[in-house]
Amino acid sequence: MPSARRSVLPLALLGLLAILGPSCSSGKNTQPPVLLKTTPDSQTSGVPLLPNILFQFDRSMDPSFMTSTYFSIVQSGTTTTLSPTVEFLPLLNEVRITPPGLLQPSTTYLVLVSGVVQSSAGVALGADDGIQITTKAAGSATGPISFATPTGPGTTPQQITLSWSSATESNSGTPTFTYNVWMVSSPDTEDFLNVAPTVTTAAGATGATFMNLTSGQFYYFKVQAVDQDGNVYAPAGTFPELTFQCP
Repeated sequence: MPSARRSVLPLALLGLLAILGPSCSSGKNTQPPVLLKTTPDSQTSGVPLLPNILFQFDRSMDPSFMTSTYFSIVQSGTTTTLSPTVEFLPLLNEVRITPPGLLQPSTTYLVLVSGVVQSSAGVALGADDGIQITTKAAGSATGPISFATPTGPGTTPQQITLSWSSATESNSGTPTFTYNVWMVSSPDTEDFLNVAPTVTTAAGATGATFMNLTSGQFYYFKVQAVDQDGNVYAPAGTFPELTFQCP
């Protein structure tokens, strides 16, 4: 769960923002939107090389600005900029930001949203904002994670069984994976990756079973592979939500 937002960008980093270019304000005579919460917090160290990053705004945002065009990951002290995948979660006024590949170990990054993004009412943020994170030291993982979509629901009444093939990770020998599994009974009501998983499997598991469910009801799942270094599976585009009707 994200904690209350405490810190954004240290003053020492304002010079880098100037290098990246100024942001423009909408000029509207109202208060601009702000970042309400982030995951992780700014100044967090030991961040996985492929982390879950979440920005939550304090109000409804214009979806046309909730794209990779307006978000960036910048290696601190350089102008090296990565274009992340951005998933908009409108019911929560959130975006999920995923790096395009593994970040460098023991390296500080800025994760930024452009000041030109606007609320649904057309009010701009007005200035670039974001967080500073530092990645963990190098582990054994050196490549992106591949993971096929799980199948289900099985045929046993009042339960749903998810099955999947083990994830793989290129250039990483024989990695060990656990799997976070989220389940809810209503679609699009919460950000699965912003709450604790319903189940975290044992290492090497290839499925999970949920019992005592209601036959005929639909349930909604997300499954995420996590390697031994804490790196997470994140496909291009939105994180897939699986829908199964309970037998």
